[in-house]
Amino acid sequence: MFLRCLFESTRDDLALLPAELRAPLLDMQFRSQRGSYRVTFPDARYSMILVDQIPVGRMILDEQQDSIHLVDISILPEFRNRGIGSQVLRELISRGKPVNLMVRKENRAYGLYRRVGFEETVRDEMYVRMTYKVANR
Repeated sequence: MFLRCLFESTRDDLALLPAELRAPLLDMQFRSQRGSYRVTFPDARYSMILVDQIPVGRMILDEQQDSIHLVDISILPEFRNRGIGSQVLRELISRGKPVNLMVRKENRAYGLYRRVGFEETVRDEMYVRMTYKVANR
């Protein structure tokens, strides 16, 4: 299952666990994340990120009339650092609405968001909330 493999590729923090512990934990966390997103963002749109018609990632957006919340974006490791994430973010920004997101402090995507133009709005122990503000708003 593509989405389950994609989820696992984002969990480097569990790589050192033995396989017999890691697999059930990942399955549980995958189901938990999906359920949580569906409850918290019931109107969110789920889409695949494709390169040459090949799925390389997925994005979850909760778009409102005046803003967009990037709930989650993930790209397979072998397709990272190729400009795909930047392109997806720029397309999102081109819609002309502020874009909000939350990222774990240690996530390397934080640097990508900063390079594209997102600014920190709130920082806590684990997460950074960021916003891309549209000019003239």
